[in-house]
Amino acid sequence: MVSPTDIQLWKIHPHWAGRVRRKTDQEASAPSEHQVPVRVCMSRSRQRGVTLIELVVSIVILSVAATGILMVMTQTILSSADPMLREQATAIAQSYMEEILTQPLSDPDGVETNGPEGGEIRATYDDVWDYHGLNNSAGALDQNGATVSGLEGYNIAVSVTGTTLGPGAGSPALRIAITVTHDGQAGINVPVVAYRLN
Repeated sequence: MVSPTDIQLWKIHPHWAGRVRRKTDQEASAPSEHQVPVRVCMSRSRQRGVTLIELVVSIVILSVAATGILMVMTQTILSSADPMLREQATAIAQSYMEEILTQPLSDPDGVETNGPEGGEIRATYDDVWDYHGLNNSAGALDQNGATVSGLEGYNIAVSVTGTTLGPGAGSPALRIAITVTHDGQAGINVPVVAYRLN
């Protein structure tokens, strides 16, 4: 029996007639032997895994990234103490400076040696010049000469020099320079300078 589709095809191309026919509903629903179910394809792609080369490349990339992160963390840890040490050094320098600035400009006894007089110790300093040449290399000391606990690694040096400030002949003044360093950190070098007028 000739179907309407065959007639239409025969009109267009006579040699196709009889070769093309429609599939019945049963044939359309049945799987063809050439068709592979989608589920099988998906399950095969999931079971594929990684190759040895891909695994080695992944390990190399992760190790390089971990090394970089660890280097940054190490540098951060090593330099994290610097701000604290610098703040302590600044506080020590300011403390020494406040002590010096509270003293009279010249010796009350009238005997000025541009340094401590014979037999004077820090607890008995009575003028600014007495602090010239003070060098505490065993740590910060209080004004009585006692070691301040926890600040043993700092070195304090004091220098006092005469100068003039202002126009013309100027006014006589003393320049007080305090430098604080730290034994364990070469980068810690805190200078504090102040001037004392009559």
